Amino acid sequence: MKHREAKEVSRWLRRRPWFNKYKRNIIEEDESRLDYFLSGNAGMTTLSAAFMYSDTPEGIKYWGKREERFLRWYYYQGKEIFRCKWFTIQIGL
Repeated sequence: MKHREAKEVSRWLRRRPWFNKYKRNIIEEDESRLDYFLSGNAGMTTLSAAFMYSDTPEGIKYWGKREERFLRWYYYQGKEIFRCKWFTIQIGL
């Protein structure tokens, strides 16, 4: 399955309006892992493994939506697939 490179992931993250919240939550969870996640080296787990969603002020629903959008972007580069139910089923959302 086609996916993005670490450099692309890092650039994508830094352009999100919620980037500072993401970064703050990583620091609160385990600051030593900050560079790993911000560099994009975590790949498909860039959001899901960064911190426990339930332990954040934003909560599970907030980060779950961001993770879903991230995974859609991560695996598919074509815009036409973003609103497709098939995609959601394929990645188990």
